[in-house]
Amino acid sequence: MSGETLSLIVEHLRRVNSGEIDAATCGHLIAAALAERDPFVELQSSRAASLSSSARDKSIGPEALARLNVLLPWTSFNSLAGGGRLLGSAWSPTKRAQSQPLPDKAVERLNTLLPLRDLSVLEVGCYEGHHTASLAYYGSSVWAFDGRIENVVKTLIRLWVLGLERSAVVNLVDIESDPVRQQLARLGRTEPFDLIHHRGVLYHLSKPVEHLADMASLSSRQIYLHTQIAKEEQVNATYKSDLGDFAVFNYNEPDRSHAPFAGMIERAVWLTREGVLTVLRRLGFEDIQLLEEREERHGLRIELIASRRIP
Repeated sequence: MSGETLSLIVEHLRRVNSGEIDAATCGHLIAAALAERDPFVELQSSRAASLSSSARDKSIGPEALARLNVLLPWTSFNSLAGGGRLLGSAWSPTKRAQSQPLPDKAVERLNTLLPLRDLSVLEVGCYEGHHTASLAYYGSSVWAFDGRIENVVKTLIRLWVLGLERSAVVNLVDIESDPVRQQLARLGRTEPFDLIHHRGVLYHLSKPVEHLADMASLSSRQIYLHTQIAKEEQVNATYKSDLGDFAVFNYNEPDRSHAPFAGMIERAVWLTREGVLTVLRRLGFEDIQLLEEREERHGLRIELIASRRIP
């Protein structure tokens, strides 16, 4: 079953559980979700690299794995050791439809540019744990968080299956609420991290400048950032902040009730390339290595490592 279908079913069950709809309506909605054209996806195992070779992984038989794959609304998957064994599901036949390699290719490249062994890392937006597991695999001391409870649980499960559950701390943190620094302090973490791993999150936020300032206060050395940015022709507003005024694109987030690929609130603010670089420099990250800038399906993205200048 696709992650999209499972997510819709979970949302309908949440609504009936909270009294928003009655049981009959819930049943009709679930039946409608199952009657959609593509409620199922065919998952293909791959030869993609896998971190799984632990006794724990090998102890999970086909029936237990099949149950695990429908207990949560998975929207991505990876191959496990043994051939034909998969953890998770695809969001749809066209999105997250390929097995995710472990270690993740982006983390693998980051490790060649910035050796991760023995670094303390804060992962912003852990999603379903692919990057979390990869960071832990390379020897990082990882704290990770996500704003969706299902992603926290899926990340914990992926780490557990791979035998990496003691290598990362995973928490529920909503960026759109209190500053992350304050929320982590309440969870017992007050010291800064060597590296902030920040991929696929900034463009979902309503206060990107303030969030980057929050992240800068938590980083003693570097910020790895991969984000969607606004093109000049997309700019439709001016964003005012303590760090200055910035040209931005105000963007409405879709399908927030059940889709994992949206922000936590309905409005997001996209900075331009120059805006991102200016904010980072004003926060003290003056050495910026631009790794990539490219046009993708949803627009322009940049990937960079920003470093504090060490005297």
